[in-house]
Amino acid sequence: MKKNIKNILAVIIALVILSVLGGVIFVAYWSVNKLETKEKTIVTIPFYQPNWIEIPITVNQQKARAIFDTGSMGNVISKSQVKKYNVIPIPFYIPVNGKSFHQLGLIRSLKIGNFDFKNVWVVIMDFKNNESSLHCAESDFLIGMPLIKQLIWNFDFSKKSLTLSNYKNFNEKLFTNQINYNNNIAPKTTIKIKDKNYKLLIDFGHTATVSIKEENISKNSNKYQTKDNEDIFGSYLDKGGRSIESIVLGKDTLPNTVVEYAGKGHNIVGLGVFLNYQKIVINPFQKTIYFTKIRTNSRKKYYTGLGFNIRRENGSLLVSSVFQNSPADKIHLTVGDTIEAINNYSADSLCNFFDYCDFLKEKNRILSKDSVWIKLKNNDTTKLIIKGTYR
Repeated sequence: MKKNIKNILAVIIALVILSVLGGVIFVAYWSVNKLETKEKTIVTIPFYQPNWIEIPITVNQQKARAIFDTGSMGNVISKSQVKKYNVIPIPFYIPVNGKSFHQLGLIRSLKIGNFDFKNVWVVIMDFKNNESSLHCAESDFLIGMPLIKQLIWNFDFSKKSLTLSNYKNFNEKLFTNQINYNNNIAPKTTIKIKDKNYKLLIDFGHTATVSIKEENISKNSNKYQTKDNEDIFGSYLDKGGRSIESIVLGKDTLPNTVVEYAGKGHNIVGLGVFLNYQKIVINPFQKTIYFTKIRTNSRKKYYTGLGFNIRRENGSLLVSSVFQNSPADKIHLTVGDTIEAINNYSADSLCNFFDYCDFLKEKNRILSKDSVWIKLKNNDTTKLIIKGTYR
């Protein structure tokens, strides 16, 4: 009898705790990420596009920049900048991409132009560590869908200007193409490749074009192996393939678009596709994206280059990716090869006398040349790689 009473009491206590917790979560949900601006407002601000779209913001009265990222289900702050912007850490952790847990923080005020968001939740992440692709970005924040869904975003890529509004202020008839997406949490749309429909995440924070998660790599694709970092969450691709295809986005056929296939990763349509257009409007209220004025591009149905990439790891310089049939592949360069020297640089100088941002600039300068001399460790031969075309 006593045991039954104890069990009943335990259940009652558990229900009370769950009710209180549910109430707290309910109240918190409706009070965070709240847009305070109620009257009809429109404002135009500049944006920056070194790689990502970076927009000026004000965080707790301090100026900052944020990467515009429709692929993020939350807002993010760089872990090292929490104190600088007076972000309040919250003793609560959430999983990110099912790989690791990260602490939440609270921003009392975040402004974008004239729009003021109160009590903004952010995920505290070390996304700007020394060897991250975002290390060299000016931004300390990522703006994700919790804020994006509350405004209309009108991008003019030719003028690098962004017009924001909390009401529909544009004529959709002036746009030549449009796509719909499914929700304002993880927005997905359908594109067609080789008469096959793919449902892809719309990810303006992904600088590439199209990535398809597919175990069976297309026979006609150019195979590659890589240890390059795939995204800010630290996942890596081991192998995959890529092909140059015509993709169908809404009414438009975009020719010569690079499509990457891999067994790991995500189904994504990235910023590289959207940069085909001069103007884009994202209207979360209608879950629609409008496009106009396709840019002229000079992409071909083949690749041009040396066909490999390099990265630093634990003080060593390594070959990080090699593409099939490329000039690098033809001299039997292999992922994981340790480089002793490349052109006039020793591996030691590139690894130890350049900070990461300078290393990236110098690496890109070297790999953009018409030819490169490379010497591998434990190999007396210096090999010449000459830029070429391959498929």
